[in-house]
Amino acid sequence: MSKRVESVDALRAFALMGIAVVNMPFLAGPFGVLPDTGFADQAANFVIALLFQGKFFLLFAFLFGWGVGVQEASAARSERPFAPRYFRRQLGLLLIGIAHGVFVFAGDILVTYALVGVLLFAVRARDPVGLLKLASVALVIALIALILLAIILGEVTDDLNQVVGPGYLGTWIDTVGARLTELPAVFLFILMFNGPMVFAAFCAGLAASRTGFLAKGNAQFAALYRCRWALLLVGVVANLPFALTGMNAEAENPLVTLIGFASLAFAAPILSLAYLLFVAGWAADRPASSLTAAGQMSLTAYVGEGVVAGFIFNGYGLGLYGQLGTAAVMAIAIGVYVAVELLCALWMRFGGQGPLERLLRLFNYEWRRLNAPSITDPAAHPSRPRPSQSADSAAPRANEH
Repeated sequence: MSKRVESVDALRAFALMGIAVVNMPFLAGPFGVLPDTGFADQAANFVIALLFQGKFFLLFAFLFGWGVGVQEASAARSERPFAPRYFRRQLGLLLIGIAHGVFVFAGDILVTYALVGVLLFAVRARDPVGLLKLASVALVIALIALILLAIILGEVTDDLNQVVGPGYLGTWIDTVGARLTELPAVFLFILMFNGPMVFAAFCAGLAASRTGFLAKGNAQFAALYRCRWALLLVGVVANLPFALTGMNAEAENPLVTLIGFASLAFAAPILSLAYLLFVAGWAADRPASSLTAAGQMSLTAYVGEGVVAGFIFNGYGLGLYGQLGTAAVMAIAIGVYVAVELLCALWMRFGGQGPLERLLRLFNYEWRRLNAPSITDPAAHPSRPRPSQSADSAAPRANEH
């Protein structure tokens, strides 16, 4: 699949919007616990849990798996080994994720992508049907993990709420200290809440890449597209149990919380699939535009959302941490997303590839260059194209997050 699929950029941009809405409460208050100022906040909590939480990171992960398929095909065309390129990229992603988690947002997902990506590499030889079977198994594991998470969630956050809050209202150094304090608990949460479903989405995305699922005219996509409204309805109804409990670890009935979390393992993928069909279908016949700029530099946009939020909520900025309800924070999330989208569009016009995408590609290329044979080495291949002409440098920006 050498031709760039424009709907992928639209899907990434859409996923970034949902991720901003989900992450912003966790950037605005300790573990996403915000003041409840009345009906508006309760309604916002319900809407976020019903339509956003657990759904948009799946879209992002699906596109990661899709991008791996594109990279693998690119490596085959250029006759270069895929494994070194893949693991250099995963290492670069891991390092960026660690820096993001420490300096920007403790709820970073990039480290999980980097680690789970190792598992994807191990199973990449399977055909699309085999990959989808693995995805189904991963969703069963996700069900078990979410049940365990519902049981232990309240135990790991209560004391930390009192510790990290003041840190986020201090200096920039204080905010780093607060993140380091909460990182172990947050990483455990992400590993259980996101990990198995990320792997399922990785496998589904890789299978989709190999079958051309997002390519124009694909029969499988067309068949599912005809069912998009039914999938949307089923997805919304199936997510109601989780929405009724949300992320409230102190629900009066622990069984309700457990059922809500468990249902997410299968309800979230259904709604994510419906979103994918609607957005990809909408974007299929539309050229790339400024509306999808963030999707073309999704790594930079993802980190950028957290950076902008830091200046709004942390003590070194406006200092609104822990002071706003969910409705106000949700509005800020949309505003931050729009601002980042506009900045990305401006950057794409004058700067080309996003700065973090460029850093990741530079990390990959420079490592390869340092380990490549010298041009004066008789064993070198002078006929091989220069780096600027290689398939790696010319490949679509399919997996930059």
